Amino acid sequence: MGLALDNNVIIFSLNVFSIIIYIVLLVMAGFNLAPVQTPKFAGKWFYILMAYTAILTIIYGYILWN
Repeated sequence: MGLALDNNVIIFSLNVFSIIIYIVLLVMAGFNLAPVQTPKFAGKWFYILMAYTAILTIIYGYILWN
């Protein structure tokens, strides 16, 4: 029940202001406890999510490193 935890990565990887991130964290915490069923990423969507996360990690790591 609730929002699958692996869907949170998409939301938390955005580069937005701290107030918006705080609000999003509160909303996501509510979704994680909500009595709704959501599908998990599986098959090709899992690999797309992995690639998306790896690319953002490389980009943000490069920005922070320089």
